[in-house]
Amino acid sequence: TFFDRLTAHIESRVAIERLIEASNHVVVIGRTAGTVLATGRRFDVPIAHVWLVAEGRALRWEAYVDTPAMLEALGR
Repeated sequence: TFFDRLTAHIESRVAIERLIEASNHVVVIGRTAGTVLATGRRFDVPIAHVWLVAEGRALRWEAYVDTPAMLEALGR
């Protein structure tokens, strides 16, 4: 549901800059860049994703974004 709602408002791509392995976690550092569909406004903001991995399977995913920059892009 989250991704359906998100992609109804933006079109974006994630560019990975760095992967960090820490025990059973993988941290992804990068940027998400794209366009707000309603306004055509472009954005490029830093992100971090934290994955919990066990036995080769992703068990949990946490996404962090520069919230003030993303809200500004969305016009909020």
